[in-house]
Amino acid sequence: TVLGGPGEERLCGEVGEALCAEVVVERGYARTFEVLARAAVTVSGDTGLMHLAGASGSRVVAVFGPTSPRDGFFVYPGTPVERALPCRPCALHRVERCHLGRQACREDLVEAVVRGVLQSSVSGSER
Repeated sequence: TVLGGPGEERLCGEVGEALCAEVVVERGYARTFEVLARAAVTVSGDTGLMHLAGASGSRVVAVFGPTSPRDGFFVYPGTPVERALPCRPCALHRVERCHLGRQACREDLVEAVVRGVLQSSVSGSER
């Protein structure tokens, strides 16, 4: 299932089509929680959705760009995915523009890395 919020219908549709997955666009936390609770694995950035997924019992594959799982509350079953760069975690220092000219910490987390972690998380899931 591809889960998105208001205004993300087109993007969710494209991702859902590419993954041959159901698309759910939700506006409320209760329904979002229900969808997450049914998920074997949730892939999310370091967002509120990540925390909601962890609270629902879903395994979490959390993608960290300018933030770090060591500086917050990543206590969920699952896997943090990150690129080790000496300038991270710049989000703690309120850096608005990456000194590299792009967010290499986020952009370089290629699909293959997330897909590999996701596949190992699904195979290790008991749901």
